[in-house]
Amino acid sequence: MDFRIAIVLLIARVVDDTRRALRLCLLLLAAAPVSGIAIYVGVHVVPALIKP
Repeated sequence: MDFRIAIVLLIARVVDDTRRALRLCLLLLAAAPVSGIAIYVGVHVVPALIKP
């Protein structure tokens, strides 16, 4: 019985970690375009605003 409980807990922990990892990957995928836009704005728009 104890082994079964331990295995279930271990599986639950692995599933939880996997879910967390997937969520992190999704966040990174969502953040990549945003950071790309931020870099573009920082490189192209900000100097144009400063020059005049």
